Amino acid sequence: MLEAIQNKWIWLGLGLIAAFIAYKLFTRKDPVIEEIENEYNDLLNSDKYKVKGQYSD
Repeated sequence: MLEAIQNKWIWLGLGLIAAFIAYKLFTRKDPVIEEIENEYNDLLNSDKYKVKGQYSD
């Protein structure tokens, strides 16, 4: 009985590790898309391209 409980926990642990690895493999970002997103964020948050107008600080 005790061995069956221990085996359940081992299989559960291995399943969780496998699920985590699968998640990491399938949710990787393409480096090109990541580079474009970084450049887009730099443009949005840059003082160089800031529009000066009524609400500027």
